[in-house]
Amino acid sequence: MIEIPFWLVLSLLAVLFWGIGENFTKKATGVLRAPTMLLFYAWAALVVWGGYWYLMGHPLMPLTSIATIAGVFASIFFAIGMIFYYVALDIKFSKISIVSPITGAVPILTVLLAVIFLNEKIHILAAFGIASVIFGTLLLGIKDLKEKYNKRIYLLSFFCMILWSVGDVLAKVSIDMSSHIYFMLLYFVIGFIIWNLYYVTYSKKIMTSNERAKEGITYGVLSVALFTLGSIFIYLAFELGLVSLVSPITNGYPILTVVIAHSFLKEKLTTNQKIAITLFIFGTILIGVT
Repeated sequence: MIEIPFWLVLSLLAVLFWGIGENFTKKATGVLRAPTMLLFYAWAALVVWGGYWYLMGHPLMPLTSIATIAGVFASIFFAIGMIFYYVALDIKFSKISIVSPITGAVPILTVLLAVIFLNEKIHILAAFGIASVIFGTLLLGIKDLKEKYNKRIYLLSFFCMILWSVGDVLAKVSIDMSSHIYFMLLYFVIGFIIWNLYYVTYSKKIMTSNERAKEGITYGVLSVALFTLGSIFIYLAFELGLVSLVSPITNGYPILTVVIAHSFLKEKLTTNQKIAITLFIFGTILIGVT
């Protein structure tokens, strides 16, 4: 009988939370705009991650440790990347199906950096699994990526992908030398500061329609709550598994977004989407058994 590694279970739980959350993200961002979504994310992180850190024993480490330095830089990269993510979604005519496949390419660079700088060894079957998951995620947006949209959408999504990729590796360094709890403490403090500063600077970009704002707030709260809860599973998975294996799985959440849209919103699956789902499942199985 094949034993499923716990880091894989955690990674799939993260996919579940992020996949559900992303169904609300674009609707919320279209109404509340990027600054408000980032404000919501800041406070959600404070409550969810701060509460988790406190309940788990609120560990602290010396400020001079490498874990802190790596964690601070990872947090900055993640926080700025999140700004790019929401701003890309906030641009007129932007779509989740454009932004997600580009940001979902995070594992391509993350795996490369993990192999080079963290000396992570990847089994040949796992390598095929990683390639299958990444290609499946990218396949979701190939049709939309062919269309001509505002270049800023592509540029911001690409910068987000770069920042999150480097952040993944730095987060792994920080977590290995401390714990996922300590890293999340750094992230919610730094993210809280950066996202609130962004809100204060750009808060004029907010819808004033009370009716639309009420709907947006509901979607926004659900979205950021699920994202921050899902992140707990991601960073715990980083602590227990290789980042070169965890990252491809967790960044496959757009595939679950498509499945949920098909199941609950009655959207018809395209051939590309069916192939993407199959590749993700196949790749996950390969990664899990190695």
